[in-house]
Amino acid sequence: MANATLYTSQDPGGPGVFARGPVQSAFDILVPCLVTGYGNGSDAKPGQGWTIFHADLPTGFILKAPDGVFYIFMMPVDTSKAYDYYQAQIWMAESISEPVTYPPVGTNVRSMNHSPDYSTDSDRHWFHFGNSNTYPAYWAIAARGSQVIFSFYTKANDSGYGSNMTATSNYGGSTFFGNLKLREPTAPVSGPQNSAFIGGAGEYPESQISSARYSFNIYGCYTYLRNPYTGIAETGSLASLVASPLPGATNNSYRINPADPVLSDIVLTQVQAWLSGTGAVGWIPGLFYMGYTSHYATAALMVRLGKSGSYSELRNPVSLAGEEFYIFPNSFGHWTVSLDEKYWQ
Repeated sequence: MANATLYTSQDPGGPGVFARGPVQSAFDILVPCLVTGYGNGSDAKPGQGWTIFHADLPTGFILKAPDGVFYIFMMPVDTSKAYDYYQAQIWMAESISEPVTYPPVGTNVRSMNHSPDYSTDSDRHWFHFGNSNTYPAYWAIAARGSQVIFSFYTKANDSGYGSNMTATSNYGGSTFFGNLKLREPTAPVSGPQNSAFIGGAGEYPESQISSARYSFNIYGCYTYLRNPYTGIAETGSLASLVASPLPGATNNSYRINPADPVLSDIVLTQVQAWLSGTGAVGWIPGLFYMGYTSHYATAALMVRLGKSGSYSELRNPVSLAGEEFYIFPNSFGHWTVSLDEKYWQ
């Protein structure tokens, strides 16, 4: 299989930047990138083999990954709470029953610790793809088949909160969903045993979300269907599955303006997937952390790498350690992403 593909809000003919409802925003970003592709000629970006299994906008929609796993994006059942309407609720399933309902019914259906098949836990998995008030001022996706990285800056229309290339505020987020790059040689490379949605927030569905959630971190929440080592379907609360370069590291700080003009403190580390009680089970495909440098304001970093400090420059690779990487802004600064298949397969 080929390298991963880069999609950004700056691409000609792409989805762009917009302020729409949370489910509609997810649909309008993910479908052009993963399902249909977009652009013409040299600007064309192919889809990744995903299909739309069902869509009932703005209530919800279901995407089926190339490996057969279902990802459900839906509005909460109770939208009367102050911030519920800001977020999309995330579910996963091995199969979906028809006629389709939201929340979904099927085989091994789960949203964080809740599963109608096994557990009535109150938590649900949430992620922010944008809404009519807070939306990604810039977003980027790297995808290769059933593997997807999504990262963004957030902008708020009403309060003025938000981030941009020069800001040191921490509004934005990132997620990975799909197949991990597992360490165990005999572990499956795809399918329900190796599929997860990592990043977001876990909250009670019928009570007020604690804030508008301008920031969503990749280490904040998780949903997966089966134990990646044993293949056993999870029937209770999930062991935490988080993305971090080191155990216990949360990268939870604001961006900073760099003091080091020559970037001597860049240390590239591929981000690992940590399963509580087991340890590092693998890696997040293509995703790297640069240590202290990952917290620099993005424009300042790009200038020190010989680039301009504009959004459009993020579509171009930077050279680090003799390889090409892309800068993906997030809540604490940015990730460094390689499209090279050796970091994905």
